[in-house]
Amino acid sequence: MSSSPLIIVKFFFLTCFLIFQNCSAKVTPDNSELLRRCESSLKRGDYSRALKECKLQLSKAIQIEPNFNTVFLYLYLVDIYHAQGDTKNETLYLNKTIKHPLFSKDPRIGYLWNRKKGQQHYLLKDFLTAKGHLYQALTIAIKNENKLWISKSYNDVGLIESQLNNFKKSLIHYKKSLELKLEQGDLYIIGTTLNNIGLVYSKVENYKESVNYYEQALKTFLEYTEKKDFDRRVFSNIAHLYEDLSVTYSKTNNSQKESYYQALMISSIDNKHSARQRARTLVNIAKLQIADAKYKSAQSLLEKARLLQEQFKFNLKIEIDFHLAQLFLKTQEFNKAIALANRTLLLAKEQNNLSLLADLYLLLAEAYQHSDHKTAYHYLELFGHTREIYLQQKFDSELKIIQFQIEKQQIKQELILQQVENAKNQSKIQRLTNWSLSFVILLLLSIGFIVFYSFKKKKEKQTLLTEINNHKQQLLIINDKQKMLENSPNNQEPPEPIKQTLRQILVKTMLDAVNVWESHSGTNKIELAEQSKIWTVSIDEGTLRTRSLDKYLSIDKIPSNPRWRNVAGTCHFILADPKLSTDNRILLKNRLESLMSLVKQISTTTNAH
Repeated sequence: MSSSPLIIVKFFFLTCFLIFQNCSAKVTPDNSELLRRCESSLKRGDYSRALKECKLQLSKAIQIEPNFNTVFLYLYLVDIYHAQGDTKNETLYLNKTIKHPLFSKDPRIGYLWNRKKGQQHYLLKDFLTAKGHLYQALTIAIKNENKLWISKSYNDVGLIESQLNNFKKSLIHYKKSLELKLEQGDLYIIGTTLNNIGLVYSKVENYKESVNYYEQALKTFLEYTEKKDFDRRVFSNIAHLYEDLSVTYSKTNNSQKESYYQALMISSIDNKHSARQRARTLVNIAKLQIADAKYKSAQSLLEKARLLQEQFKFNLKIEIDFHLAQLFLKTQEFNKAIALANRTLLLAKEQNNLSLLADLYLLLAEAYQHSDHKTAYHYLELFGHTREIYLQQKFDSELKIIQFQIEKQQIKQELILQQVENAKNQSKIQRLTNWSLSFVILLLLSIGFIVFYSFKKKKEKQTLLTEINNHKQQLLIINDKQKMLENSPNNQEPPEPIKQTLRQILVKTMLDAVNVWESHSGTNKIELAEQSKIWTVSIDEGTLRTRSLDKYLSIDKIPSNPRWRNVAGTCHFILADPKLSTDNRILLKNRLESLMSLVKQISTTTNAH
């Protein structure tokens, strides 16, 4: 009998402990059956069925509030409504999440909420608000030292910086994201970052690199689909890639690849989960058809996209109106083109979209060319100025450095994977003699060195060609301005002191160009004239002579109105040789920049008069 009180006390404490455990379970983050059912339906990629399943599980979860399952089910519903383009319900469940009493009890909730809120504002093209939320998610990820979160957030902020024209920052973030994702080995998220790197290169008009990364992303996604129980939402990513690849191959004039991916893009349009995705596909198909002069069909597709835009209020208006304006310009409906372009111009300025602004200014210049030459010239000047600013961002040399680091990281990861594979065969390796092992290691190092050296040379050549293209594009812009000025009735000669300075610079530039050519090629100025096809070569008493070129080698003989484009073109021709030494390259580039600067000054002075 004496033990009975003790048993009663033990029973009491045990009961209290079990009650406490039961209560704690209701507010402890878990991976319950409710969440698994919702997540599993979501991964099937059928958002209508997933919506029914997740709402069913939510109705069960809210019966035992407060409960973490409820919060995470809210966030799953946010994903579904985001994919369906239902902004109203997406906002509703984002608000329910932040108002839930357990919102601040688990860092996962704050991290996911900020990511999803940022992604919502990104699609609405409210990039500055999106940036705030996405960087907040990154801060939470870093604070919690969660590599998966960090890798995804670096991808997010890379995307937003790209939209804000901060291409260098964007690639830096993608590099960090890819590095972490390669460590984790998740092909789905690796493919996402490769895809986004391709988007950056498309924005800076480096279509060769863009296609390279798009193809890598597609290969990664397709490899992911071979895995057991893969997330079928990846098919949406693949469908987007078909669009991007088709449009980008059209930029590189690869009609075979363009047609191949265009067919895949068209076949996937019925599988789009939201009206926004369908409209995006219609716009991309129309873009290709405008390029192929299929104007009637393109207009029909753009009108369908516009109806979807008006009905569902997603933010693709700027793209739809721009391509409609392009179409009206092609069909010579100039008033319609001007009206649409001016309306789109306001939105492009709000978003600080330099590439689109430049395209719109050029479109307006071409449209006004048929009715108002003064206004056309005004927009041509705006195009030149905006394009020049954009080119400064586009040809930022640090972009190439970051690209090299990204590709170096991929090579490093491939070597790590190879080492892991070798470790599985360790028993076989141990049977090799020391000499054989040393030989294999030396061979691998030699191959690695050769690959790295070739890769480095290739990158250096690409950087060189990019610099030359930059000079040529700027030359074209100035050339256009010069032609407009020459044809203008108000065109006046520049002051004589400036003309004299121009002649002096042209002589110095041409002397250096000939000296560089002779020392580099081992030939003479006659070969330079013949190969460049810029200067005339004549025969005088059986001897080859370059009379026109020779005039530019002496201040006393140079024409009073010299052809500066011939001198600039000669520099470009010599600079196009990848074997040119660094010192000679720097010398010619400096001369060329001085010449171009003076030509701009003359253009401005003449215009002012």
